[in-house]
Amino acid sequence: TAVRAGLLPAQGRAAASVVFTLLGALMLLVLAAASANVGGMLLARASSRTREMAVRMALGSGRARIVRHLLTEAMAIFLLGGLAGVFVAVQGLAWFEATSSLPTDLPVRLEFALDWRVLAFGLALTTGAGLVFGLLPALRVTRGDVAGGLREGGDRGGTSRLRRAFVAGQVGVSIVLLTSAALFLRSLGATDRIDPGMDLDGVYLTGFDLALEGYDDPEQGLAFVDRVLERVRAMPGVAGATVAGDFPLDGGSSAGPVWPDGAGGQDDAFVQSYYAHVSEGYFETLGIPVLSGRTFRAEDGRTTPRVAVVDRVLAERAWPGESPLGRTLEFGLERRTYEVVGVVENTRADMITDRPSPHVFTLLDQDFERDLYLAVRGRGGSGEFVTRLRQEILAEDPRLALGPTRPLADLAALGTLPNRVVASVAGTLGGLALFLAALG
Repeated sequence: TAVRAGLLPAQGRAAASVVFTLLGALMLLVLAAASANVGGMLLARASSRTREMAVRMALGSGRARIVRHLLTEAMAIFLLGGLAGVFVAVQGLAWFEATSSLPTDLPVRLEFALDWRVLAFGLALTTGAGLVFGLLPALRVTRGDVAGGLREGGDRGGTSRLRRAFVAGQVGVSIVLLTSAALFLRSLGATDRIDPGMDLDGVYLTGFDLALEGYDDPEQGLAFVDRVLERVRAMPGVAGATVAGDFPLDGGSSAGPVWPDGAGGQDDAFVQSYYAHVSEGYFETLGIPVLSGRTFRAEDGRTTPRVAVVDRVLAERAWPGESPLGRTLEFGLERRTYEVVGVVENTRADMITDRPSPHVFTLLDQDFERDLYLAVRGRGGSGEFVTRLRQEILAEDPRLALGPTRPLADLAALGTLPNRVVASVAGTLGGLALFLAALG
């Protein structure tokens, strides 16, 4: 399926759209609370001018003229507040870009800019809020009769009820925002308890493209990979190392159809599954438990029968109630046949919040891939260990265009980033709305 290119990866657009829509809704609630606050103050001010308005009406000023007068005052206040908001937004964006205070160590950057659409939207909101919350007090204060307004201490019960309604609305909005923040914090706590199906501690991930380094030939490429793995595994503090075309939580997993044996050649009798071409030691390095059978061994190679390892989800869908060991599956565009030799625990494909999905793992020696990731499990400190690791890899080929090296746990934390952002923003907005309610 073709998707439009953009600054945001296609697989993350739906989630980002939901997050920003939710943040926009929360900010509109704060705007409503602030507008109700100003409306309440305008109502209190207009209530104190009831006698003045009654005198104006007694001298011949029509109700419409007085309403326009009060509405003009309210609009001036709201427009001045809108201009102040634009100034605060400009300064806030400058501060945000300078601090880059997103709660993640990954190079995720959000760029915001004020253009004519944002300014037009802000002007429309400001004008609309000014009309609604400025018109209500004006209509309320001019509704009574002239004689009643001329008497000192006239009946203002209706005005008081409207003011109480404004305050109650602000408190209600504050409760909604604070409750939203609490729910997101609860969801975040539940996310932190998700079992990723592997041991993330101490695993570092980097990448390189063999095609860019002149290792297009499978023989040369696999030989280069073996030399790099040999170097890395010999490093002090390294408990394991492996390479693969895809890793869990890397945000770019590949998927395709898998035909279990017994499909009878039917093209629609397949299981849509994620797949990864991995080297020996993949499951041991990532700490993925083996449930039955075995993983890849040194005896498995280019000249031996093709073998595959599946996760528990794929085993249950393809062979429900049966053991998949010794069964076969067809996989890939050429529908090559593989023998299933092992079943491993479920992992997440792109993000820690994903549901476990079918996975099939094949041996890199049997399905060569040039764009690879290198995963290393180390026991040392992160900064010193990463420096030594990169030096050791580049010692094999100084021209290697090595990607950044980051802990695999950071990729897991990226899946909770939307919840963290929304929870922090909702909590801040809830506190602001509660402050405005108390001020009103």
